[in-house]
Amino acid sequence: MPYSIVIRCFPESDFPVNAAQGRNLQAVFLDWIRKANPGLSASLHKGNQLRDYTVSALFKGKSLALNRRARPDSKEVVRAGTPCWLRFTLLTEEIYPALMKCLLSEKGAPGFPVGETEFLISEVLSTPESGDRWAGYSSAQDLWERASAEELRDLIKGKGSGGIGVWGCMSLSSFFCRKAFYFR
Repeated sequence: MPYSIVIRCFPESDFPVNAAQGRNLQAVFLDWIRKANPGLSASLHKGNQLRDYTVSALFKGKSLALNRRARPDSKEVVRAGTPCWLRFTLLTEEIYPALMKCLLSEKGAPGFPVGETEFLISEVLSTPESGDRWAGYSSAQDLWERASAEELRDLIKGKGSGGIGVWGCMSLSSFFCRKAFYFR
């Protein structure tokens, strides 16, 4: 069952927008999985393969991803306390309990580093009832049944995914997120 989890957070100190986010956020995600399920974490680290998850960039409010606007020489800063968010999409059911175990445990994950800036978590949203259009879950069968013929043709051909095709996780992840969490 595909899941989409939104983490609302804010930087403890001023955050330079040009800080490298992608690898940092993926490392945070994989570290949380490692803490909850070391075996699963090891399998997610294996080789150079398609992944059963995606990690978004950081977003500020409802604006575009912070790293889309940034240039290496950018002086833009997100001020301490500014609401931000990111999203994880999960394509396999075994990842969800591992991630939630870490995020919701007593020891939990009250914060995470992005570069040299610590971000504090204010909310973890994982259900459609949360009110966030990006948070939720749906069975693959339900998504498939709601898809239009054109969307299915594009998915099978790998259109927009570099030719990955129907079984490519990035193509499926994009498809599931678009169907389940954006066009409700």
